[in-house]
Order: sequence, then structure tokens, then C-alpha cells
Amino acid sequence: MGQLGDLTKEIKTRIWDLLEEDGFVRKGQVGVADIDGSTFGLTGLVSTTRRAQKTVELNPVVGVHHKEVMDMLAAICTWFPSAKWSATVVRNVGYFSPDKTYIVYKFPLGHPIDKTAADVIDAIRNYGIPWINSHLDLSALAGAVETYCSIDNSAYRLPAIFYLQGEKEKALACTEKYRAKLEHADRFLKDYDRFIAELKKM
Repeated sequence: MGQLGDLTKEIKTRIWDLLEEDGFVRKGQVGVADIDGSTFGLTGLVSTTRRAQKTVELNPVVGVHHKEVMDMLAAICTWFPSAKWSATVVRNVGYFSPDKTYIVYKFPLGHPIDKTAADVIDAIRNYGIPWINSHLDLSALAGAVETYCSIDNSAYRLPAIFYLQGEKEKALACTEKYRAKLEHADRFLKDYDRFIAELKKM
């Protein structure tokens, strides 16, 4: 694994252990907190090794998994690989801080990890968890999807949210808006037309 690999494992183990205090249970590469049985808070620790600098960089992300939204998409989009804990919306924790900017945490090889690991936990607790808790209902989630998701993700998630809110016409109008944006992306368009067709049948 090498020294940087060992350091990465040590960092993540430390942070995952601390996040258990906040109700996050590690499931593979994702920490999952059951909010109400249908909505789940998510945390992820995306790492990059910088061999020249002998440093591990950590990008902590937080998000929400709304089971009804993701189950609906899994049922319609059978051609997509399904991930049990895929996020409805997810973002680097720094975007939920007062600075609203990307944050990366650096762990140099040979230096204690405690202080920087504590900074990661503080950011998740102070900014990430409050953001999760304020984006549990579909209305708040719709705004977050529109703001933070890439177009190829929001194009599916936002219409699904509108449909689940009982607004099928709004959902279909939303797909037409996204289809226009995806018109020149041939690799997305075929699948997206299949999605629209399935949504119309519902």
C-alpha cells in the first residue's frame, strides 16, 4: 500500500470513528445516518495522494439520499447502474460554510493527523449536518438539486421530485427544459428520451 496509502487509511479510520458519534454508519465508502427511515444523511471522504508533496488531500462531502426519489429513478432508469446509497444531492462541505467555497484538507506524511482530522469533523458538524437537516423535505431538496447537481443529474432528479410532490405536469415541463439543454449531448439524449417516455406513462 505504501506510506501514503497507510496514511490515507489512518485518516479515514479516525474520521469515520468520530462520525459514528453523529449517527453515521459506514457502508462501503459512504457514511449513512438514518434520519426518518426514508431520508438519509450522507458523508464521504474523497482522498487524493500527492506523491511529490508526500501529502494526502481530503475532500469531505455531505449530502442527502431521499429513498423515494432514488427508488423512483432506479425503477424508471433500469439502464443505469444502481448504487444503494447514491446521493440525491452531494457537495463538498465547504459550500455549506459561510465562505461557500471548496475546502480541501491536507495531511503531510510524518505529521500528526489529530488537528486536521478534528477540523474535518468540525466542518461536517458545524456546516454539513445542519445543511442536511434543513434539506430533508422535497421542496428544500428541489432547490438544492437545482443549485448543486450537475445538469446530467438534476435533469433526472428534479422532475422526479416534482412528480412525487404530485405535480406531474411540472415534472414533464421540467424534462422539456432539460432536454433542450441536453440537445447537443448525443450520449445523454437517447437515455433521457427514454426517461421522459417512462415518466409520461406514470
